Amino acid sequence: MKFKLLAPALGALALLLANSAQAHTCSGGPFDGPYIGLNLGWGTNHAEQSNPGEPFSLTASDNSFTGGGQLGYNLQCGALVFGIETDINYLNFETNSAFPDPVFVRNEVNWFGTVRGRLGMTIQPNAMLYITGGLAYAGVTEAIFDPSLPFRQSDDDTKVGWTLGGGLELAHYGRWLIRTEALYVDLGSESRTYTATTGCPSVVCTAHTKWDDSFWVARLGVSYKFGAREPVVPLK
Repeated sequence: MKFKLLAPALGALALLLANSAQAHTCSGGPFDGPYIGLNLGWGTNHAEQSNPGEPFSLTASDNSFTGGGQLGYNLQCGALVFGIETDINYLNFETNSAFPDPVFVRNEVNWFGTVRGRLGMTIQPNAMLYITGGLAYAGVTEAIFDPSLPFRQSDDDTKVGWTLGGGLELAHYGRWLIRTEALYVDLGSESRTYTATTGCPSVVCTAHTKWDDSFWVARLGVSYKFGAREPVVPLK
């Protein structure tokens, strides 16, 4: 699924919630205001490498601890919550596979971040279910090498894709927000051509490789609200 296919659905949902919000007074609530926090969780990825010179593609997966921080802002209008959030997180995915030549390929995802919108609805005064989606980016290292030849190359890159997920958030003691959420991140496809310049036959030392990266993250988070808005008191 491509992000461009998700955008109309997210836009329609945002419009529906915005129209619903017009019937409510945006005078604050337990989720309203700016916040900053930390998260911890676990991720699993799916990496696929294919080579036009090979008859099949190769897939591998890995698991990793993840942890990071988030910064965001919520606007609560009655039971509806509109928010925007950015985060940056550590990861340590590493997958290895080999073509029959043998040519070895390695893929690493070292960190990731997102910039997301959040659309939520309270199911209790202090409990909110929400969906979230937007831009994702990650630091990726891709390498290809042949141990029998002086053929080795690696590239560090920041790949950009999309993310979609959801979760449950609880407001606690007025200032604290506690959440559990899951995110799917798709970094898309990227094709590269690797060529060794010396020391080996040219037919072996050129490789055309396509990389596909995606992963899931499930995590817990805690945030502290600061500068919370005061409820609006109507003039008498």
